[in-house]
Amino acid sequence: SKPYSVAQGGWVSLLGLTFLCSWGAVSGLILIRCFQLVPGNRVTYPQLGQAAMGWFGKRLVQGIILLEFIGATLIVMIFMWKNFAFLFPSVDSKYIAIGLTTAAIPSIWLLDFGQLSFISLLGVIANASIMLALVGFLVDDPSQIDTTKYDYVTNWEGLSVSMGIYTVALAGHAALPGVYADIEDKGSIEWVVAISFVFMWLIYVITAVCGYLFHGRDAHVLVTEDIMIQSPGWCFQLVTGLVLAKSYCSVSPIIAILNEIPEQALGVKSPLLRRVSRTLGLIVMSLLAYMCQDHLGIVEALTGSAFTMASSFILPPLCLVLLSYNSSNGNVGLYKSVSAPLGDPEEIQILSAKAVVRDDMAAALKWLSNLNTCDRLYYWLLATAGFVVGVVFTYSDIMELISENGARD
Repeated sequence: SKPYSVAQGGWVSLLGLTFLCSWGAVSGLILIRCFQLVPGNRVTYPQLGQAAMGWFGKRLVQGIILLEFIGATLIVMIFMWKNFAFLFPSVDSKYIAIGLTTAAIPSIWLLDFGQLSFISLLGVIANASIMLALVGFLVDDPSQIDTTKYDYVTNWEGLSVSMGIYTVALAGHAALPGVYADIEDKGSIEWVVAISFVFMWLIYVITAVCGYLFHGRDAHVLVTEDIMIQSPGWCFQLVTGLVLAKSYCSVSPIIAILNEIPEQALGVKSPLLRRVSRTLGLIVMSLLAYMCQDHLGIVEALTGSAFTMASSFILPPLCLVLLSYNSSNGNVGLYKSVSAPLGDPEEIQILSAKAVVRDDMAAALKWLSNLNTCDRLYYWLLATAGFVVGVVFTYSDIMELISENGARD
């Protein structure tokens, strides 16, 4: 959706993308620092929320993640259906939705979806193939570049949609703890995060610029639709097939994460019941996605502006500054172990004096003790800026959705 994002916000929106990538990298490093401050080998995001804000923090993080993954599920389902429709235009959209939802059920029954670890690689290949296809089209036919079909600035509503789509494309901060836990050289994590965001920025910018130069204001919300119009042959089929495969493989882990919180809350442990709950979750999400399929751009924008902004840009600095207050006040909340499942009466356990402190945790605590008032103010400003940006863009996206519905009526 990157060329569509530029079409919505104009060339100036690329400055917003650059700023968001830089901000996302900073917040990612802040989040890693937060996880270094909490005991445990594989600390989860809700556990971090509890260490920083107690019971309320844990529920807050769970709620935000739940809503973000609802949006992610809707986006993935709509992506999958629409790209399938591009390959098989004669099939009715209802049958596509029913057929692909049914086809996804066996994948969500895999309770150990570690077998789908190639999803990340498939996603990179799909994004890179789209980028190369758009670059190739532009090089092959540079006459498509026409300054009359571009906007440097559009309007506030369009810019809001654009920023929301860029933001949701940077989602995934909650996965950083797992990456950090698995990486052998912990000291290289900063370079890993920085390089990852640089590559994301390059792929997104090149895709956005080439697609917008070629299609201008007529860019569609799905770049594969633009490729279909320009080159309906093997190139389109290859790129669309990769995007379709990536979307299908993404359904299982997203549904698993989406159902994990309610399953823990209800104490669902039986493999059969977990499969039933995930099947029901998939069906409910499919119904919602079918209702929203004509508003894909707004769904992406709202998910990014509201929930990705909260999980990836607001919570990391907020948790860090609250952890610093806990530490300076001698609050034992910083040292809570919250690894027990939801509903367990022993959910909150204070680590004993004999608890082993990781090397990275000791270094992080030393760093935390050196934070001064100016440092805390900086993190407060980051969290506040994220909150203000999220509220403003979410409001604009809602107004745009209302406007779209009014225009349809």
